[in-house]
Amino acid sequence: IFLSQSATNDNWVARIPETKSKNYLFIAEGVLMFIEQGEVMELITRLSTNFSGGTFAFDTLRESYRDREEENFAQMDADIKFHMNEDDIKELGFKKITTEYLLTAHPERWAEIGVEKSLLTKNNSGFVVSGTLPKV
Repeated sequence: IFLSQSATNDNWVARIPETKSKNYLFIAEGVLMFIEQGEVMELITRLSTNFSGGTFAFDTLRESYRDREEENFAQMDADIKFHMNEDDIKELGFKKITTEYLLTAHPERWAEIGVEKSLLTKNNSGFVVSGTLPKV
């Protein structure tokens, strides 16, 4: 099922059909960074409470990237509100966490748009996180 509405609104939870928890997959791509930190954490708690055992995949920026690019995003009226580092992810309590660093996964793609090879490091990169939602 595809639901097109705000992730921070909790009324969508009741619209998800009941099934085995392992069959749930929630994807938040390119959106969490624009939501307040507290609201993102409430979303993760809501998912864990209602869909424990399901999978949540999302991308996030690291704090150093946000700090470095904050002015550029502000010029586009796109304030970065949410970010995480690897230690923050561990605190979520997800099981079976996988992390893929965006800048190191496909370096040839970044070269095509002019990103210098020296910048293609984990420390400069945002990442995609996928994990099994814990029981709350």
